[in-house]
Parts: sequence; structure tokens; C-alpha cells
Amino acid sequence: PRNYDSVVEVDTKALIKALEIVKKMNGRDKLAPVIFRHDLGLWVMDRDRNGQIIDAEISGDFEKEIGFTITYILDAVRKDQKITRIEFSGPLDPAVIRYPDSIAVIMPMRIGERRNR
Repeated sequence: PRNYDSVVEVDTKALIKALEIVKKMNGRDKLAPVIFRHDLGLWVMDRDRNGQIIDAEISGDFEKEIGFTITYILDAVRKDQKITRIEFSGPLDPAVIRYPDSIAVIMPMRIGERRNR
């Protein structure tokens, strides 16, 4: 996507740490969602809304909640970069993780009420 409605710039180490915490809370579910939400920073949480808020520079019209498969986000975040830039277009549009020399496109997943199994 060339156009985006909002941009989040976040410290890469803080983002990875928050993602790893959410991943541990999800256990062995490799397709578990991670949800990004804007509340006084970037709220990185699991499906049950457990997680943490990390400082981030947020600009534009950030959607209330956008979900992604946590494994795909972790694979796309580059540990060798100080800042990670994530561009969002909408809750069902791909997000772009952009670095000076590379980009990754991540497809969102639908998030909604958890169904009883």
C-alpha cells in the first residue's frame, strides 16, 4: 500500500519485548493474534486484552484495534534497527513495516469476540 492513514514509530527493542510477552501468554498457538491499540502509546495485547503499553510516536487516524498474527509480526521486525515504523491504512488493510532499506507487508486478521470451544 502506498497510502496510509496512520503511522506508528516505536523503539524496536520495546516492541520486540512486548511482542514476546504476548507470545508467551498465548502459549503454543502460533497463529494467535497480537492486537495493536492506541491508548496513551501503543498497546500491544493478546485476544483477552492482556499486554502492555509502550511509548510510541503515533500520527494520523489510528484505528481502535488492529489484529495481526504474532509470528508474522515478529518475523518482520528487524532486531538490528533502533526504530520500527509501522504504517496502517485500516483494520482490514495490510500494514507496512518500513525500514530505511527494506519493507515488510503484513496482512491483518479479523479480531472479534472469542468463541467458546
